[in-house]
Amino acid sequence: MTNCKNCGAPLHGNKCEYCGTEYSDRTITGNIPRIGDIGILKVGDEEIKVYIGAIETNGGDAESWRDAEGMLHRTVNSKRKFTLIEI
Repeated sequence: MTNCKNCGAPLHGNKCEYCGTEYSDRTITGNIPRIGDIGILKVGDEEIKVYIGAIETNGGDAESWRDAEGMLHRTVNSKRKFTLIEI
């Protein structure tokens, strides 16, 4: 988030300089080296040990188009659903 949700002022850090609204850093990152390994899921400042329990892949949508030279291009937008299990 780059602007305060209350007054619209630009945010620098976790507190709005104009109205004083505080924001917590709820960024989510994960580091799991390989499927089956234990990894770390970081939500804000909290670190949680997890492993991948299951992965589901949905086919998703496909787009096809031709460029100026007539070459056919295709983009497949697939989605994956991960089930993380806390240790």
